[in-house]
Amino acid sequence: MSKKHVTFYYVRHGKTHYNCKRIIQGGLVDSDLTDEHLYLVNDTAHTLQNVPFARCYASPLGRAVHTAQIIMDAQTHTPDKATPTMTLDDRLKEISFGRIDGKPFEQHKWEFTWAFLRQDFRSLGGETHHELRTRMRQVFVDMYKQAQDGDKILVVAHGGLVRYLVLEFLDAPFFKKMYLSRCVRVSNASIGIIDANDDHFSLSVLPLSSKEFAAQHPKLL
Repeated sequence: MSKKHVTFYYVRHGKTHYNCKRIIQGGLVDSDLTDEHLYLVNDTAHTLQNVPFARCYASPLGRAVHTAQIIMDAQTHTPDKATPTMTLDDRLKEISFGRIDGKPFEQHKWEFTWAFLRQDFRSLGGETHHELRTRMRQVFVDMYKQAQDGDKILVVAHGGLVRYLVLEFLDAPFFKKMYLSRCVRVSNASIGIIDANDDHFSLSVLPLSSKEFAAQHPKLL
């Protein structure tokens, strides 16, 4: 029996006012996209405009919903191609950083850095390492179950979550995954790829800017 293959295009939300002000922005707070940086999302939308997305899943936080809507609005429409449905899922929210969520990074950088290196925010009243990895795996399993063979799925969420996608889905030795999960760069409106075949998920493309993605992976567009 042939396997079901699904391709997930994972996009981080565009740049927000909190990003610009270096305010810690997790799952408990939200901030609007900045007008002056909307070009980042528009560039990504243009890059992905011909990808025939079957569905779109997004974090319910406004910065992700706004980003997803811009990308979907830019989709190339033909008579046989309907606009994909957007489904909001709480499991795609950014990490809860607990009591320092929404606080200036400079005033809490040592607390944040210590928890970040441990990849566990329970000491701050936030989420645990286990909770994060569990919800990331489960949401992708559920999205996969709802998809059809050959579907391309748009997922719009957050940068912090990519570190847990590396731990769960990167095909690499353990220590390489641990290293990359701490140092991977996830720019605003960047694009990554997760391929799913039956019960196996593979983070095959780490997040790239829209320009880098188009240059390195034209066959995926």
